[in-house]
Amino acid sequence: MNRLRLTLMIIAMVLCGVALFVCLVLYRMQSHVEGPEFRRSLEKLALTSTGIPVAFEKVRLDINDPSIVVTDWKASHQMPNSRPAEFSSDTMTLIFRWKPYFLSSRIELSRFEAKGSTLTITRVPGGPFLLPILLQEEPPSRWRRKDPTQKPPLDIGLRSFQIEGGTMSAVDDNGFTLLDLKNANVEGRIAEDDWDNFTASGKATVQEVRVAERLTFEKVKCENVEYRRGDLTVGSFEGGLARGKVSGSLSQSVRDPQAGFDYRMTLQRVDTSTLIEQLWGKSGVISGKTDMESVWTGSALRPERLNANVSVKLSNGQILEAPVCRAFSQYLRIQSLAQPDFEHLGLEVAIASGRISVLNLTLKSGLVQAVGTGSLDFAWNCEGVVTVALSPDLLPQLPASVQAEVNKRSDGFGLLTFTITGSLMAPAIKLSPIKAGDLPAPTGPTIETAPRGEPHGSLRRFKWGCDNELQALSAASPQSGGAVASQVAGRRSLYSCGFETCV
Repeated sequence: MNRLRLTLMIIAMVLCGVALFVCLVLYRMQSHVEGPEFRRSLEKLALTSTGIPVAFEKVRLDINDPSIVVTDWKASHQMPNSRPAEFSSDTMTLIFRWKPYFLSSRIELSRFEAKGSTLTITRVPGGPFLLPILLQEEPPSRWRRKDPTQKPPLDIGLRSFQIEGGTMSAVDDNGFTLLDLKNANVEGRIAEDDWDNFTASGKATVQEVRVAERLTFEKVKCENVEYRRGDLTVGSFEGGLARGKVSGSLSQSVRDPQAGFDYRMTLQRVDTSTLIEQLWGKSGVISGKTDMESVWTGSALRPERLNANVSVKLSNGQILEAPVCRAFSQYLRIQSLAQPDFEHLGLEVAIASGRISVLNLTLKSGLVQAVGTGSLDFAWNCEGVVTVALSPDLLPQLPASVQAEVNKRSDGFGLLTFTITGSLMAPAIKLSPIKAGDLPAPTGPTIETAPRGEPHGSLRRFKWGCDNELQALSAASPQSGGAVASQVAGRRSLYSCGFETCV
C-alpha cells in the first residue's frame, strides 16, 4: 500500500514537473514572440524574403493553433515615376510546429493564413508590372538559411497557404484598373520555395472579377491553378457572365507580360445586350442569347501581336442598332431591314497581324437570310462580300433597278450579292455584278486544336463547308471585273482551303 502511494506521488510530481516545464516554456515563448527581439527577427525575415521593408501593428502568440498572429501587415514597393505596389493584411497567421522549438528554441513557420488582405499590382511606365517584392541582383538561393549550422530564432519552410476575403487589383501607369478581384478565397501548397524557381499550386474562388473596368464575371471558380517560375496557369475556370455561363483556361507570364498569354474561353447562353453594354458601354445594339468558342494568344503589352480564333452564335434576337443594316435598309428601301429579327446569327472571326478576318457570317430569319465574308482593321475600315436572300413578301418593295438584278431561288427567295467598303460605322453598299445561285445552308466549322506542346496551344485550322456557295458565286458573268474576281477567289481560299495560322 505504501509502495502504491509512493508510486502515485512520484507520478503526480513528474506530471506537475512536466506541466510546470510546459508553462515555463509557453511563458518564455510568449515573452519571446511578443518581445522586441522577435519583432526585429520577423522584420528581418520579411526584408530578406521580399527585398522590401514591412510594417505591422502587433504580434501575439496563439497557443491553440499553434500560431503567431500578426495584425495590420503592410508592405509597399515603388520604382521611379511609378505608382506603389502594395500588400496589406488585417490578420496574418503564421502557423508553426512545436517540435523544432522544444529541441532548439527555433520557430519554424510551415503555413500562413491571411484574412482581409489587399494586393495592388502596378506597372512601371514602358516596362513590366511591379509587385510588392524586390528581387535583388543576387537573391538568396533559398528563403531558408544557407548555413545548416546556423540556428536563427525564426525560420521559414512554408508548405501551404490560405487567403480568405482577399482583394487584388492590377493598375497600369495611367491609373487605369486592368483587373480587379473582390472577395477571393485561395488555398494551395508550395512545392519549391527557391525564389528563382518558386512553384505553388492550388485552387481559388472569387466572388467578382472585373476586367478593364467593364467586363464583370461573377462567382468564378478556378481549379488546377499553378504558378511556376513566373508563369501563371489556370487549368480550368467557370463562373457567371451577363446572366449566362463562362468557362475556359488561361496561362500568363507574370514576370514578363511580353512573353505572351493563352486564353481559351467558352460562353453559354449569355445575354447579348448585357454583354455589349459591359464591353462598349452602349445598350440597345443586339438582343438575344450568345454562345461562343474562342482562343486568344498574344502579348499583354503588344496589342499588335494579338491572335484569336472566335466562333460566335446568337439565337432568337434582333439587331437594333447596326450601321450596316441601316445602309442595306436605305439602299433596298425596305424599312424592316434596319432592325431585322433573326433566329440565328453566326460569326466566325480570325485576328492576326493587326487585322480582323470575317471568315463566315450567316444570318437566318423568316424574311431575310445572308452569308458573307470580309475583313476589318482596328480602325474599323472594312471590305467584304455579302449574299442576301429576301423573302417573296419583300421583293415587291425593291426599287425597279434592283429587282432587275434579283435571281430567284427555288423557294421563291430573291438573291442579291453586295460589296461593302468604307468604315464599319459608315459603310458603303454596292450591288455586285456576281450572279449568285442558290444560297447554301452553312455547315459550320471544323476546328483542329494544336497540342499543348506547340506555342500557346493555338488553333491550327478553321474549315468552313460552303463550297456550294462558291460554285454559285463563281458563275459570274465575264464582265464581272477583276475586283469581283479577286473577291470570289478570296472567298474560295477562305471557304474551301481553310484558314491556317501558327500563332
